[in-house]
Amino acid sequence: MKTIFRLAVTCGLVWLTGTLAARAQMGGADQGPTAALNQITQFLGKDASYTADYETKIVSAGQKGAISMPFRLSLNHGDSRMDMDLAKATIPEMNPAALQLMAGMGLTRMTVLATGPAEPKTGTLLYPDKKMACPLPQPNKAKAGKTAALPEPQVLGEETVDGRLCVKKHLATTQDGMTAEATWWEVKDKPGVMAKMQAKTHDGTIDLRLTRLDAAAPAAALFQLPADYRKFADMQQMMAAVMQENMQQMLQR
Repeated sequence: MKTIFRLAVTCGLVWLTGTLAARAQMGGADQGPTAALNQITQFLGKDASYTADYETKIVSAGQKGAISMPFRLSLNHGDSRMDMDLAKATIPEMNPAALQLMAGMGLTRMTVLATGPAEPKTGTLLYPDKKMACPLPQPNKAKAGKTAALPEPQVLGEETVDGRLCVKKHLATTQDGMTAEATWWEVKDKPGVMAKMQAKTHDGTIDLRLTRLDAAAPAAALFQLPADYRKFADMQQMMAAVMQENMQQMLQR
């Protein structure tokens, strides 16, 4: 069962949005970041409304070392937003020169939105330092409709995590011959907030931990595209514009 693992992987790996979007445009849209953010809101509850900072650690099969990544997750009654900065991540297998190049191009900070009244939500990728945005491929509705509903998780009791009283839950399922399991600690007085999560499949493991929680409802503007952003038709057009602008800046030096 990949739903839980995709959720956790998304929380730590949305910095791969560009790669995921390119994959999605070649026929795997149901695997993309929009689908995974949709799964987050379904998993945590459509009534969830808060802002939380997380630290995640990802170990993939065959990977050298663990990836660690801080990110901010904002939920507002079905809409979701994830903010991350690649410069703050630890990625053992990433060439430092590539990261430096991305920083110079203004591509290390990114935001993913999944918003709108319809299901699945509309996905948008934003680069705040470039004030650019483009739509993300939509999840495959036909495949989404065939996804089996998650069984009810097993409640394992109550535990305190970082000073927060939590309800510990566990879920293990098998789909398409693959087994996945997850244990998470949901803040008791704030349903839909995970204080901690551990997920495991044949693909690897995810450890997720809450570092800051703002229980107030996020501002509606956070889930809207700013008026001064340039919007492109797709990822390819946006990246072409980025390359062109950086080339012009180099020629002017």
